[in-house]
This record gives sequence, structure tokens and C-alpha cells, in this order.
Amino acid sequence: MSRLFGRAVDGERAIGSIPGTKGGNISLIGALNLDGMVAAMTVPGSTNTEVFLTYVTQVLAPQLWKEAIVVMDNLRVHHAECVKIAIESVGAFVKFLPPYSPDLSP
Repeated sequence: MSRLFGRAVDGERAIGSIPGTKGGNISLIGALNLDGMVAAMTVPGSTNTEVFLTYVTQVLAPQLWKEAIVVMDNLRVHHAECVKIAIESVGAFVKFLPPYSPDLSP
């Protein structure tokens, strides 16, 4: 983030420049349990179903155990049937937070 305000000596104007272009996005996908972060992955840009499914199969699923409960918010990619199948294939359960419940998101 670039600062938009500066300080100067009394009576003088603060002059500076900031880059005209912003950097690219980096998405962090992660899972938490009682011990903290257990499965994390970063990807450049935004996340879609394909990226999230890759995360679930390659990063999250190996960390899950039989009858683990995976709680997700209502992001559209979380509701993809292929994601649910990938999680349930290791014996875990999928649960979703109620809509509009920011108090329940970590």
C-alpha cells in the first residue's frame, strides 16, 4: 500500500510520488485446526474452482483424517460438487457456515 499523505516543515508542501501501477494479487488458501494453520497454499491471481480443487486434493486432503469436519464459508467455489467429493473421499465431512455470518469466520 502506498501512503497518500506526508509530512513537511510548517509552511512547506509535502511532495512525493508513488508508483502508478499496483502489484498483482496473491491469494492465500488455508485451513485451520485447534493447533493453528495446517494446510496453506498461495497462488498468483484469483481463485477459481480448478485452483481450489487442486488445493483440496494436493494440500488439504493429505492433512485430513476419517470423520474430520471441514467447515467452509459460502464462496461459490466451495460449493462445487467436485470439491465435496474430494473431501468426502478421504472420509471427512463438509459443513457450510450460515449465509451472512462474519462472526463465525476466522
